[in-house]
Amino acid sequence: MSESAALLKKKKKYELEAYPNMCLSFLVFCFSWLCMLLHWRAGVKKFLVQRVLLKALLYNILMSSGYEHLINTAAQFTGKTVTDIRPLSGGHINESFLVTTDADSYVLQCLNSSLYSEHLTELEGNYLQYRAACERAGVRPGEWICPEWFKNRSGRFFHTDADGIIWRSYRLIPGDAPAQDELYEAGAGLGRLHRILRGCDTAAIRPILPDLHNLRAYYDKYLETGDVPGREAGLDRAISDNIDKMLDVSVPTDAVIHGDAKISNMIMQGGNVVGFIDLDTLMPGSVYDDLADCIRSCCIRDNGEVDMAGFDMLLNGYEAGVGTKLPSDMRELALMNVMKNRFMLGLRYYTDCLTGSRYFIETRPGQNLQKAKQLLASNTN
Repeated sequence: MSESAALLKKKKKYELEAYPNMCLSFLVFCFSWLCMLLHWRAGVKKFLVQRVLLKALLYNILMSSGYEHLINTAAQFTGKTVTDIRPLSGGHINESFLVTTDADSYVLQCLNSSLYSEHLTELEGNYLQYRAACERAGVRPGEWICPEWFKNRSGRFFHTDADGIIWRSYRLIPGDAPAQDELYEAGAGLGRLHRILRGCDTAAIRPILPDLHNLRAYYDKYLETGDVPGREAGLDRAISDNIDKMLDVSVPTDAVIHGDAKISNMIMQGGNVVGFIDLDTLMPGSVYDDLADCIRSCCIRDNGEVDMAGFDMLLNGYEAGVGTKLPSDMRELALMNVMKNRFMLGLRYYTDCLTGSRYFIETRPGQNLQKAKQLLASNTN
């Protein structure tokens, strides 16, 4: 059973058991607000007492509504009173929650144990390498933001609960929703990230997913699925017709990269990229793969074709951000690698469908198959 399924089952169990208490808590909560209004003029001391009572009641309501496990986990990373916890959408690999306290907000994240349980030391080491690279780059506060991971009560970045689920927490970074028309800024932000990553000790970076951009490895996994239910003749044909062409696309692998540099992993503030999140895929690799992830996330039309005007705008921004003139063949090679990247991702989604969707989280049945069709259709002959 996945972590998300286990949490959902636990939450439903708590809700059934705690429903009467939740109703009672809500009534007491309403009574508390009435008391606050009646005693508004009675002085600051009474008002502060009412605020303390209010916080206690909010905590009681959260406890009664099925979130005690999350609250207890959040308490491992902060000593502040939790006033709200709600799911955060957008993650394909991990489950995330927005935690609000009486002082600030932060993210509580449930890691995909099947991917990371044996690599927590590497995750911590890569994060510390990136943080040190940011410091060496001399970036000023506000110009570039490195996510601030919290340590738990045992002084560790990761907490494993009684069910074996792995958690971590980091400060919520306020930002604007990335806009599809901010392509120059997106390219400039990615270029600046690559400039900062030059300060990492490449030998000290331990890839958690070493085959993340290895098309041959994904193709071998696809072949291993064999004759299983759910096969789509059209997708199988698209793969067999295009695999050799895609395998022939070769890019230099001489840098430290983000590994998943899509636009939704960029921190946007005031129209500028001021940092990146989701650094678990940090690895030695090719800047072309980061560019492909970025371009795929913001420069692809509904029909699967690359928006060439947006593509050029992003590359121009990248050149400004990285601080060096790009090779003359980079535009053509980057474009070819985008097609390879889309093909590879479609192959991954399809293989996940054939093997039971073990890697990518589905928010509705058939979602991964639909994505596979969209991605592989653009590479058919």
